[in-house]
Amino acid sequence: MRVACIRLSTIALAFVVACAETRTSTPPPSLEFSEPPAVGAGGSAPAGNNTAAPAPSTAEPAPSTAEPAPSTAEPAPSTATPSTATPAPSTAAAVTAAESWLSLIDALKYRESWQAAAPLFQRAVSAEVWSTAMARARTPFGKLTSRRFRSATYASSLPGAPDGNYVVVQFDAAFEKNAQAVETVTPVQSDDGTWKVSGYFIK
Repeated sequence: MRVACIRLSTIALAFVVACAETRTSTPPPSLEFSEPPAVGAGGSAPAGNNTAAPAPSTAEPAPSTAEPAPSTAEPAPSTATPSTATPAPSTAAAVTAAESWLSLIDALKYRESWQAAAPLFQRAVSAEVWSTAMARARTPFGKLTSRRFRSATYASSLPGAPDGNYVVVQFDAAFEKNAQAVETVTPVQSDDGTWKVSGYFIK
């Protein structure tokens, strides 16, 4: 199998799983209290059942005239600093640029694909070398029969490349002589906001 690769680096994505330990509190055991036996005037408990009922209390509690003092405490102002991080750009435009660029490759317009690539790509390889390399790499695959989008991953940096806004786009492709190929296209965002391909890899 022939493999074409121009300035492409693999991005390792780390997933951190945070596990929170759930603590359950055990309620304190209930305590039971037994009432002491009624004691007579002589200091000993009378025999038999005590049928005398206690006299009801006629004293009424005095109404409370105290009013709660109003709260004068003011909530503390928030000291949280708003996030200044720049959000990652949408990958949709990058995917569209990758698909448009691949249409040139499918039409065997290799020189035109070089001209439509990013300056980073053009500095890495000349138009003549690129055209020759692509002709040799794609010929063994035969004609394209289908291509399906797989994934798009944003990256602000790639090994061996300057920092920037990159999107690593992958497609599942089927060719006449290779039904299970994977194409990786890496557009980079230009200063004017447009996306141009900076790398291509097929296996």
